[in-house]
Amino acid sequence: MANRERGEGRVVVGDREYTVVCTTNAQCELETHLSTAAREVTTGDVIDAIQRRSKTALRAFLWACLLTHHRAEFPTAEAVGPLMDEAGADYLAGVVAETWKSSQPTAEDLVAAGGPAPAPNPPPRPPRRKGGGGIGPGSIDRQGVPGSPAPSFGG
Repeated sequence: MANRERGEGRVVVGDREYTVVCTTNAQCELETHLSTAAREVTTGDVIDAIQRRSKTALRAFLWACLLTHHRAEFPTAEAVGPLMDEAGADYLAGVVAETWKSSQPTAEDLVAAGGPAPAPNPPPRPPRRKGGGGIGPGSIDRQGVPGSPAPSFGG
C-alpha cells in the first residue's frame, strides 16, 4: 500500500497494484540510465520531457520510481513498456507527477528544518529552442494526444 506521507504513489492496473516512490536513489538511477558521455540528463530534464509528452522520459521515470518496491519485476526500463501499454500514458504521467510533488518538501517543511522559505515566485525558465528536447538519441517528445493537458509537476 502506498504511503503518501513518505512520497509514495500507487499505480493500479487491473487487479495489480504497484507502489512508486521518487527517492534520491531513484533519481540517481534515472539520471544514470539516460545520461551519455556527451550529455548529462537531470531529473529536471526528464520532468520537462514528460510534460512535453515524451514516452521515453515517462517510461524511464516510472521505472526508476518502481525500483524500490518492484526491482525484480521491472529490472529494466524496457520492462515497464507493457505496463504503460496496459495502464495508459496519461494515467501514469499523472501518477508520477503526483509522486514527484509528494516527494518534495513543502515550504513549512523547509522552515521547520531551519531553512529559509522558498521564494514565492521563482524566475521563469528560458524558452527551449524549437525542435530540441527529448531524451536520448532519436527520441520523439511530442507523442501526446492533441488537446489533452500535460501532467503538472507543480511549480
